[in-house]
Amino acid sequence: ALARRVSGEVVIDLLLDPGARIRQAEEVASPDPVLTGAAFKALQEGDFEAARIGKYPVWSWLRVTIDFNLEP
Repeated sequence: ALARRVSGEVVIDLLLDPGARIRQAEEVASPDPVLTGAAFKALQEGDFEAARIGKYPVWSWLRVTIDFNLEP
């Protein structure tokens, strides 16, 4: 993607279980499949915190936007 000068925002919806593990990831928007793959890989290596209702962790959806920008 860098060699082709591809940039832009990748938007992904994540389904997190009560243990804050990614159970499902869905692309919402992306300018290029290579950037989508890079975003999925980065998110798999990420650390999340579970949503809570009161003191109880619950399943939740999280929308994440990753901006791949070529400008310094």
